[in-house]
Amino acid sequence: MEFFDVTQSAQPQCPATEKAIRSLSSNSLFWIGAALTVAADLISKWWTFKFIKPGEHLTVISDFLYFQLTQNYGAVFGMGKGKVWVFIIASLVAMFFIIQLFVQSRSRQTMFHFFLAITLGGAIGNLYDRCVFGYVRDFIFVSIRAGGKELWPWVFNVADMALVVGVAGLLIGWFFGKF
Repeated sequence: MEFFDVTQSAQPQCPATEKAIRSLSSNSLFWIGAALTVAADLISKWWTFKFIKPGEHLTVISDFLYFQLTQNYGAVFGMGKGKVWVFIIASLVAMFFIIQLFVQSRSRQTMFHFFLAITLGGAIGNLYDRCVFGYVRDFIFVSIRAGGKELWPWVFNVADMALVVGVAGLLIGWFFGKF
């Protein structure tokens, strides 16, 4: 038996091919990014639902941005009302998929990890609401009008924004071959 076997020597892994799951900086970005997204969502919901009464609204920017309480029993744009278990299962599957994408990615894919993190954080924020309340707490209303008609009549939350930005960033990165 030899003390030093050249065929069995461990080669240091090139940082460009290092798996993200083995990288402290990649894990930090991904997990802390997701946690900060969840915190921003839950704190903003807590504050709004504590200090604004049902039926009232808070004007943030006159004729443009308002906070008003809404309980969304559905999903995107209120579709699928009453299907809370379907959305809980879909959220869990999506979260598993996001984590798998992170685990399989390379450590140098920083923007990919950022978009995965905020997507995961948004999914967790809305999943929390569905599990605890049976609905998603929405409160941000942006009034965009044209010809006296409201172009964006939906109310949303920080988790929704994170999901939209995260998924859009992932799609754009994938489309342009950056991920």
